[in-house]
Amino acid sequence: MGVLWHPLLFMRKFNVTINNIPSYFIVSRKKRYTSMNLFYSNTHWSVRKGVVDKAKKALSLFIDRKLFNKKTKNKLLIKYTYSSNKTTFDIENRLGFWSKVFLDYAKGSSLVKDDNVKHISSIVYESYYHKEKEDILQIEIYDIPSKGDIGDTIGEDSV
Repeated sequence: MGVLWHPLLFMRKFNVTINNIPSYFIVSRKKRYTSMNLFYSNTHWSVRKGVVDKAKKALSLFIDRKLFNKKTKNKLLIKYTYSSNKTTFDIENRLGFWSKVFLDYAKGSSLVKDDNVKHISSIVYESYYHKEKEDILQIEIYDIPSKGDIGDTIGEDSV
């Protein structure tokens, strides 16, 4: 019987922490919230593009460009943790927005080849209440090697 194999035991981790993550941007002289509702509402494409461009620029200020020199060849697990002093925001709308923007930014920066299931195995959302004044987004990226990348000596799952 070989050693039990579990991908979480052998993965590399990349961290991105964004303090004071914006909950809105001013586009076309109006406050536009960072929410998936932006994509589902009847918002003009130029306004959506304006918000997404500002969000990507905000991400770029916090993401170390060296992260994108570490291209991954394996599937990724991406965990988003949002901490806020507000209890009324919709976690799926807020984190869905930032997940979409981050993955588009990562594709454009060549960290990931694509954001399909061939390259992304899981996306996890977590949210916490805190008493700090600013909202914080933490993104953890796990590069999960496949069983074949580790080698036969590690073993296989027992049946």
